[in-house]
Amino acid sequence: MNYSKLVGEKLREIRKKKGYSLKLVEDKTMGNFKASTLGAYERGQRNLSIQHVWELARFYDVNPDELIRVEKETSNRRDRVNLKIIPDLSDTDKTLLHNYIKYIDNKRKEFDWNVRSLRQSDILSLAHLVDVTPDVISDKLGQIVQH
Repeated sequence: MNYSKLVGEKLREIRKKKGYSLKLVEDKTMGNFKASTLGAYERGQRNLSIQHVWELARFYDVNPDELIRVEKETSNRRDRVNLKIIPDLSDTDKTLLHNYIKYIDNKRKEFDWNVRSLRQSDILSLAHLVDVTPDVISDKLGQIVQH
């Protein structure tokens, strides 16, 4: 995952914690940050200038390094998902998880039919797919994850 995308996810997380929509940020900044531009930053499609980092940090009332600090993924940390418990999830969550696991199977050639490894990057990807924070995904999957 590229740095702009990670920073964008951090921006989205901070904005949502404040309870702001993209349009509300645009309105409160008197158009200094258009909703479409801020959305592009959050998707990692545009890079933030240092000036914009400072302005957004001031607007969100956070330290600027909080906007650009991203945690490095630890490649050796993996959670194991027990697939026997999946029926306890909602149909939507089951479908999403099933499709993602098929992707993992094809990409990583994991064929233990009862358990799959989820990396931190998988949690980030799932969170991005459903537009929530990684913590929300971890909480939802918590009932079927074995550490």
